[in-house]
Amino acid sequence: MSEATSTVAELVKTFLLDAVGVKPELLDNPSLKLEDLGVDSLSAAEMLFEVEDKFGVNIEDVSALKSMTVSQVCFHFQQLVDARQIRIGIDGAADAPLGVAA
Repeated sequence: MSEATSTVAELVKTFLLDAVGVKPELLDNPSLKLEDLGVDSLSAAEMLFEVEDKFGVNIEDVSALKSMTVSQVCFHFQQLVDARQIRIGIDGAADAPLGVAA
């Protein structure tokens, strides 16, 4: 697991533990969806805003999060973070003179 993946997963899990009050042993249960863990629409939106603020991504559909498992949410957020990093790398490379690494 990369450092960025770990960071996204840690942010999500810490939020669920601290803000929602999920018991630690429930976080790794592959069958429990966020709504099963007590995440309501407001909590899902707050988690989304934390991820957006920390990683600079834009997450469109907060309603879909509640029907995902913790690992699915972490994976979804990580894909957005990775895509943003790739865009930054491409944009940075486009701005650099030829032969100079961005």
